[in-house]
Amino acid sequence: MISAANYVARQYGVRSAMPGFIAAEMVRCPHLVGSKMPPDELHFIPAEWEKYKQVAEVTRSVYHEYDPDFTSWSLDEAKLDLTRYLEVRGGQEAADEVVREMRQRIKELTGGLTCSAGIGPNPMLAKIASEDNKPDGQARVLPTREAVLQYIEKLPLRRVPFVGKVLERKLKLLLNVITCGELRVAVPKIRRAFEGKKTCDFLLRVCLGISGEEAGEDDEGPEVGDVTRKSLSTERTFRDESSQEELRGRLRELCRSVAEDMASAVPPLACKVVGLKTKAATFEVRTRQVHSPRFIGFSASAASGSSATLTGFIGGGLATGRAGGQKPSGAVSDEEVSRVAAELNAAALPLLEEQFPCTLRLMGVRVSDFRGARKVLQKGQQQLQKFFGTGTPAAVGDPAASAASAAVEAQALAAEVPPGGVIDLGDSSSGEDGPAGQMVSCPVCGAAVAVDDADRHVNSHYDAPGIPPAGAQKEDSHKRKRGSVAGIDEMLRGSRQCVALVD
Repeated sequence: MISAANYVARQYGVRSAMPGFIAAEMVRCPHLVGSKMPPDELHFIPAEWEKYKQVAEVTRSVYHEYDPDFTSWSLDEAKLDLTRYLEVRGGQEAADEVVREMRQRIKELTGGLTCSAGIGPNPMLAKIASEDNKPDGQARVLPTREAVLQYIEKLPLRRVPFVGKVLERKLKLLLNVITCGELRVAVPKIRRAFEGKKTCDFLLRVCLGISGEEAGEDDEGPEVGDVTRKSLSTERTFRDESSQEELRGRLRELCRSVAEDMASAVPPLACKVVGLKTKAATFEVRTRQVHSPRFIGFSASAASGSSATLTGFIGGGLATGRAGGQKPSGAVSDEEVSRVAAELNAAALPLLEEQFPCTLRLMGVRVSDFRGARKVLQKGQQQLQKFFGTGTPAAVGDPAASAASAAVEAQALAAEVPPGGVIDLGDSSSGEDGPAGQMVSCPVCGAAVAVDDADRHVNSHYDAPGIPPAGAQKEDSHKRKRGSVAGIDEMLRGSRQCVALVD
């Protein structure tokens, strides 16, 4: 499998994660894939990870001089906030010069290694801009409303980070949009086409050129849970295999490996979701997952010597024998690991057998939805445990609660429905003109507007830049809820005005 390809190879269609023999044929016979490049030979260079890490340390030492708190996303990619550094170098006007200087220093210290960079008012725009002048150039999006909207007007949605093939196809089918500008015009339709709040908020930010980091986090509640990781997986690539017994054996090995990783975690893990990934000989990838009604894995006290709590699917038996493999680190016994591996295998085996007969070349097992997974509570959100052992006000003799409960029961009897049923309370509005019109929230500013006036209200955000729509609520960034959509002007008023992304 190809880990990376240079720009000459990419002109032939060679990409990372592509099988080597396919890439070699594409270069040797480019006409087979419709390429007009001349035939050539593809050369494979073994990976030298230790050398890559040494060079990465050199580049990171340069980044540290410009931003001590830079974020390194990989060996060859980093995000820097140059706001403070530019304050002593002449302000925003010096951004291009500073980034050019940084790139030149990296080239000199690494013996000629080139890099591209993007400069923008937020990480998303900087990331997109870094792709404009590869492999040895830089691009900048000015921190003004007009410049941001102009830059993303004709930007294909596929170039936006986290917009994959599936979401791109949905946007094309549901909204008939392929660029950020077209998505901005279709803003009123986004919440009708997508049910998920996170997806809607993400798309609303994208069409305005906002990365999402402008939303304040002061209103977040405390973090709960001890498990920080989201998932755990293991996969193996092998020669084409069609024997059902061999495939079952490979699944058992993968489940054993995952069980050992779960046992070595602190605390030992227990999951509710087990997934299976397979790649056929035709390179068709399939992923399936199943949800267990109970946790599969170890109890939190397993590492301290107590017996593990192992639960699984109805009908899935527990294994009593020991599977091969090394004993995991920690106090969890090998027998307990074997039992967890058997539970995982019992969950994943039906997902594999439903594909029989088949010829596979890759298989992987993934577990997620761990017990005690860490999450952030919303401000004011309470934990269920806080209410355990307490009765309702009516139960402890609260007169007001008892009176309210009696009133609800009387209303239910009057409406001829049982208590707890659905009661039609009618329209609470009054007036000679009849019921009030349905109100919706503006996806941009959050103001409450009538449905009939929604399109005009949303369009006013773009028809008159800088002028807030009638009835728009003014709100400081530190007062916004996490996940809310901040406006472009709010983003540009923030303390961070320049983000450079080096690749």
